[in-house]
Amino acid sequence: MPVSDETIVVRLRALLEEVDLQTTSERILRETIEAELNEDLSERKALIREEVQTYLLKQQEAEDEDAEEGDDAKENGESAGDAEDDDHDDDGDEEVEVEVKRKKPKRKRKSAFGSKLSADLQAFLGQESMPRTEVVKKMWEYIKEHNLQNPNDKRKIILDDKLKTIFKSPLTMFSMNKQLSRHVYVDDSIGNDEAEEEEEEEDDDKDDDEAPTPKKAPNKRKTGGAQKSGDAKEPKKRRASSNGSGGGSALSAPMQKFLGVERMARPQVVKQLWEYIRANNLQDPNDKRTILVDKKLGTLFTNPLTMFTLNKQLTPHILKGQ
Repeated sequence: MPVSDETIVVRLRALLEEVDLQTTSERILRETIEAELNEDLSERKALIREEVQTYLLKQQEAEDEDAEEGDDAKENGESAGDAEDDDHDDDGDEEVEVEVKRKKPKRKRKSAFGSKLSADLQAFLGQESMPRTEVVKKMWEYIKEHNLQNPNDKRKIILDDKLKTIFKSPLTMFSMNKQLSRHVYVDDSIGNDEAEEEEEEEDDDKDDDEAPTPKKAPNKRKTGGAQKSGDAKEPKKRRASSNGSGGGSALSAPMQKFLGVERMARPQVVKQLWEYIRANNLQDPNDKRTILVDKKLGTLFTNPLTMFTLNKQLTPHILKGQ
């Protein structure tokens, strides 16, 4: 009985979490699953390609969301810090200063018609906006139609004159999404309701008309010598990193020694290991799937080690539930 598409997709997704996306390929992934399931998957190439592209797109979208959340957290942190500075006034002579009420920044709304595109991408696609998933789909249609995948390595995309207006060389199926980020503006507000914009403008006009609100200035502590108020402020405290002993999974003693921390999330551990492997040229030049175990890696892994067995050998070093 043939293996179901669901079985292939489940195993493929697990592999994509384990491998180095910069060195693997669809063929390597397919051959690995074929060996595990003992079945020829040549007729399932389209399924595997579609799943890989979907995975890469979701990964990029997740990174974009994390970046947006980081920016929001930074803005909120600065606002909270300013409010805290205002609340902690020292005793002394009071001065009154006038504070002009600030305008609230307009919120950017995502377009119902898709994301705003750069001028170059607009010229390529003939549209001003489009959902990112549709942009990727159109790109692949163009690449396949013009046979722009390297016949010796399908991961690599050949840049013709039209693609050169958007991408830089080298371009691969794994780096395309990252390069697209420069041309797809997720938060641009296109097609917003005019009534909403007018309402925002009215709110701004009201803010301008309101009388300035008197506010107590931060009191200056009297000392023997003159001192500028700016000199008395202490730097704001930074939050501790979660890569240390605070967050993530507990690590085995050898892994702690290797990474220099007691805890770390598994994806971050895999990332750090691949950075070490690449920095020390520990991939077999004749077969990039094979990892050469040096003295330091020998404290964690045993031979033979490949990009597909690395995750399995890593499991004893990630102590879940601790």
